[in-house]
Amino acid sequence: MATDEPQRPTTSSATLARKIARAVLPYRWILCGTIACILLQSVCAVGRVTLPKFLVDDVILPADSAGRELNLPASPGRVATAALFQAAGSRVRTQPVFVSGTGEAVIHAAQQLSGRRPDQKSATGGSLALIDTLSAEGASWKETIYGAIRGTGGPMRTLINISILAVIFALGLSFSSYFASYWQKELVLRVNADMRRELFAHLLKLEVSFFARREGGDLLSRITNDLGAFELALRILFSDLFVQPVTILVAFAAAMWINPYLTLGSCLIGPPLYLVVRKFGKKIKRRARRRQQVSAKFVQAVSQTIGGVRVIKAFDAEDAELQNFDQINEQIVRHSLKVNRTHVLSANIIQLLNNLLVPAFLFGGGTMLLSSRFTLEPGDLVFFLGLLITIYKPAKSLSKAWNGFQEALAGADRVYEILEHQPQIDDADDAVDLPPLCEGVRFEDVHFCYPGSDQEVLRGVSFSMRKGEVIALVGPSGAGKSTILSLLPRFYDVSSGTVRIEGFDLRTLRRSSLLQRMALVTQDPFLFNTTVEENLRYGKRQASRAEMDQALRDANFSSVLERLPHGYDTVLGDRGANLSGGERQRLTIARALLRDPDILLLDEATASLDSQSERQVQEALERLMEGRTTLVIAHRLATIRNADRILVIDGGRIVESGSHVELVEQGGLYKTMYDMQFRAGDGAVAESGSLTGRSSGGDDA
Repeated sequence: MATDEPQRPTTSSATLARKIARAVLPYRWILCGTIACILLQSVCAVGRVTLPKFLVDDVILPADSAGRELNLPASPGRVATAALFQAAGSRVRTQPVFVSGTGEAVIHAAQQLSGRRPDQKSATGGSLALIDTLSAEGASWKETIYGAIRGTGGPMRTLINISILAVIFALGLSFSSYFASYWQKELVLRVNADMRRELFAHLLKLEVSFFARREGGDLLSRITNDLGAFELALRILFSDLFVQPVTILVAFAAAMWINPYLTLGSCLIGPPLYLVVRKFGKKIKRRARRRQQVSAKFVQAVSQTIGGVRVIKAFDAEDAELQNFDQINEQIVRHSLKVNRTHVLSANIIQLLNNLLVPAFLFGGGTMLLSSRFTLEPGDLVFFLGLLITIYKPAKSLSKAWNGFQEALAGADRVYEILEHQPQIDDADDAVDLPPLCEGVRFEDVHFCYPGSDQEVLRGVSFSMRKGEVIALVGPSGAGKSTILSLLPRFYDVSSGTVRIEGFDLRTLRRSSLLQRMALVTQDPFLFNTTVEENLRYGKRQASRAEMDQALRDANFSSVLERLPHGYDTVLGDRGANLSGGERQRLTIARALLRDPDILLLDEATASLDSQSERQVQEALERLMEGRTTLVIAHRLATIRNADRILVIDGGRIVESGSHVELVEQGGLYKTMYDMQFRAGDGAVAESGSLTGRSSGGDDA
C-alpha cells in the first residue's frame, strides 16, 4: 500500500525562481528579445504621457524665447491656467507668462491670496542640496530634448511634432506589444514542455519502491495540476513580473527628471507596500500548497473510483464513495477560500495605500505650488500626474501578480520535489555490460528490507541457478517469493549479501544490458492502450512482421489476431480491456518470446485463468521456457512438479530444497501444502500440464 512520505520543508520563493531561471537558460535569446520589446513598450508608454506637457506648455500657454506674449487669441482657459501658475510662483520654460487685462487681475488676486510677492522666494534646507544639484545637471540635456520637440515654427510646429510623436509611440507600442506577447507565450510553452519531458523522464528513472510509497493519484496530480500551476507561474513571471517592473522603473526615472521632490515623496509608500506583499505572499504560498495536496487526494479518489468501479457497484458502495468524495471536495473549497481571502485582503490593503497616495500628492504638490522655492511648468504638473497614474497601475498589477506567482509556486514546488528525488537504483560509474550467460545466477546470503521498513523480508537466502535450469519458488503468501524474483531485474537492491550473474554483482552491471537479457510474465498481464503491434514491440523495438507472426504462433495467439477487426492495428483498450484474461496473458507471452531472453521470470503466470485458458497459456509457456534459465513462482504445485529444483520459502528463508519427489518424501512443508491442494480437489490441475515444460512421466507421488 502506498504511504505518504514525510513532507520536506517548503522551498523558498527565491530558490524556486532560480530553478525556473535555469530552466529558461536554453531560450535566453528569446528572453533577451522579450526584454528588449518590454523596454521599448515601456519607453513608448511613458513617452506618450509626455505629449500633454508640450500641448499645455507650447499650444495652450505658449511664450517666445524672450518671454513676450504671443499674438494668440485669449481664452478663459488659457488666462486662468496662466494666472494660477504664475500666482503660485511657477514659470513656463524659466520665463514668465505675460497676460494682460483680465489675466493680470486674476494673477494679482491669486498672489494676494497666496500671501506673498511675485518675487518672493523660500529658503531651502541643506537636505535638498543634492537634489537641486542633480536637477541642475539634468537641465541642459532636458532642454535640448524639449527644444527638439518644440521646434522653431511656433505652436503649430509643436502641434505637428506632438502628432508625429504620438503616431511613432502608437506604432512602437503596437510593434513591441506584439513581439513581447508572442515571445512570452513561446517562452512559456517551450519551458513548460521541457519541464513536462524532464518530469516524465525522471519518473521513468525512479526505482519501483518510489512508486510503492506514493499514491497514484498524488503522482497524477503532480503531473497534471502541479504542472499546470508551474505553467501559470511561468506566465505570470514572463508577463506582469517582467513587464510591470520595467514600466515602473522607466516611469520613475521620468518622474525624477521632472520633479525629484514629488517623486521621492511618492516613494514613501514603497516600504509599506513591500511589507504587505511579502507577508501575504508567504501566506498565500503556504495555503496554496495545502490546497494542492488536497487536490491530489481528489485525483486519487477519482482514479480509484474509475479503476474499482466493478467492486464499488458489486458492494453497493456508491453512497460511501460519494460521501468520501464530498469530504474531499469540501476540503478543496475550504482551502481555496482561504487562498482567496488572503488574495482579497492583500489587494484591498494595497488599494488603500495607493488611495492614500493621492491626498499625499495633492498636499505635497500644493505645498510646492505655494512655495516660490519650487517651480513647475503647467505641462510638468500634467506630465507628473500622468506618470503617477502610469506607475500606479503597474504597481497594483505587480502586487496582484506577485500573490498569484506565490500561489502558482506552491505547485511548482511540488514538481521540483519529484525532480529532486534522486534514483536509488542507478548504474555505477564503472558499470559494465552483462556478458553471454554461461555460469548462471547466484544468491549469496541475501538479506532484504523494503525501503522505509526495518523488518527483514529475506533472511540469508542463498541458492544458484545454472544456465537452462528451471527453479520453482513455493511457499505461503508473504514468505518472500516475489521479493526474490524482484531482485533479479533490480526492481530493488539487496540490503546485504549479493546477487550475481556470471560472477558479476548486479550492482556493477548496466541495467539496460541486464534487462535486455530478461523477460517477465506476471499474474496480472499489463497491456498498453495501443495497437497489438505496439504492444509486441515492447519486447523488441525493431522486430520484423515475420518475427511477430512467429511469436504469436508460439504463444497460441494467431487465431485471436485473425478475429480482431484490424489485425495488428487493433487498439486493445485500457490494460487490454478488449481481450479476455487468457488472451491478454498469451499476448504478453508473445511479447516475451519476441525478446528472446536468456533469463525468464514467471510470477504465477496461470494463477487467475480458467482450465481451458490455462492449458493454452501453459503450452505457450513451454515453448517460451525451452533452453532458458527460468525462475518460476507458483501456488498450484502440480504445475511445477517437474522443475529441476523447488525451493520452499517460509519466513524469508529457504526451508526446503529439492525435486518434487524428494520434497514429498521429506514430509515437510512442501508435502503439507501439496496434500492440502489435492484434498481440496486441485488434483485436476496435474492433468492440465506443467509450467516447467517437461513431461510429468506419470509421477503422482
